[in-house]
Amino acid sequence: MQDLVAAALTLQTLKKHVNRMLELDEEHAPAHHMLGRIYEELPWFLGGDPEAAGEDLKKAISLDAHYAPGRLDLGKWYLKHGCSQDAAMEFIRVLNAPPLKKRWIWERIHRPQAQSLLRQIRVSESPGPSG
Repeated sequence: MQDLVAAALTLQTLKKHVNRMLELDEEHAPAHHMLGRIYEELPWFLGGDPEAAGEDLKKAISLDAHYAPGRLDLGKWYLKHGCSQDAAMEFIRVLNAPPLKKRWIWERIHRPQAQSLLRQIRVSESPGPSG
């Protein structure tokens, strides 16, 4: 229990810093991404908010269409909330829009994750054997 409280306090501190960053630069895509992740991961009684998470994740990719980590997490958010077609579109966008910078991260991490998640969606939605 002590570890959970310590983690929650750390996330609250991080949330405070991310909000300060957004006060300084409202159009900082990674800050919106981070805030969305915080809202998604925290339980409601510690300030978690799934709707706010989705809004911040959407804001992050609206600010930077090539921001693969934000697209991946938005896709995961869609999956978690039962929107597999929207999730698939985000994963396809990750595959079709390599970043302008740090391409090696996309090649080694983001692209394989997007491919794997897209494959999972397709498998789960494919019709089973008839018989």
